[in-house]
Amino acid sequence: MKLKFLFFTWLVLTSTLMFQTVFAEVEFSPPPNSLQELIDSSDLIIVGKIKDILDNSEFHGYQDNAAELKETTKMLNISLGIYKTDLLIQVNRVLKADSTAKDNKVVLRLITPQLMNFDSIRNNTKNNHDKVSKQVFFLRKNPDGVTYSINTVMGALHFKSVSGSTDEKVIFKFDGKEQPPFGMDMSAQLFLNEVERTAK
Repeated sequence: MKLKFLFFTWLVLTSTLMFQTVFAEVEFSPPPNSLQELIDSSDLIIVGKIKDILDNSEFHGYQDNAAELKETTKMLNISLGIYKTDLLIQVNRVLKADSTAKDNKVVLRLITPQLMNFDSIRNNTKNNHDKVSKQVFFLRKNPDGVTYSINTVMGALHFKSVSGSTDEKVIFKFDGKEQPPFGMDMSAQLFLNEVERTAK
């Protein structure tokens, strides 16, 4: 009887979490129509690079009963098949401030459908830290008030060197293609200044 009750509880909690996760994915999908829209919908905008992987484990959601769901899945020895990976970002420049981002470090949380090889990824990140390129991150604060998520598919822009020059440009990578974000084909410095000016 207890097992049936636990299974029913797990089913109800899982349905709630799956709904929230699917909703989040739908919300994540559509790109903004303009840079202004992307900036306005972001809680924090920074320039930085991934420094370390802090955690890679099963995700039980942000709802009040997350701890109960975690305990139930543990007792039933089952998995939800939803995982979180927390990445530590070393901040080089803040373009739009957030009072909770302290000590020039931000935790970026990714929700994934499979568990990654934590030790392998962490060691690779540490050993190749100098080769990890900086990015422009447009972030939204998660319900936990501590971690952040990427704001839409355009929430992580890359820097690219300009051939024959010391300048860089900011580009949007998607589906194997590269293009200037919102058609703004300009130097990285001008782009960052524009973001900072618009965010004020």
